[in-house]
Amino acid sequence: MLCSALEVGVDMLELDCHMTKDGEVVVCHDDNLERVTGLPVRISDTLLKVSTTCFVKFHMSVQILCI
Repeated sequence: MLCSALEVGVDMLELDCHMTKDGEVVVCHDDNLERVTGLPVRISDTLLKVSTTCFVKFHMSVQILCI
């Protein structure tokens, strides 16, 4: 996503970042996993490993960017 935006000359890019319970930052529009996984879990209440496992299990095409 970021590389594609830079290739077309975008000046600015907004990313929604959320911190997991173990202090890792993830980029996700929502602050919870419900819309993308069906699980009513807040990102801030999960560990990074749990968050990424939920995304991979339910949506193989969703990418997680860890900063």
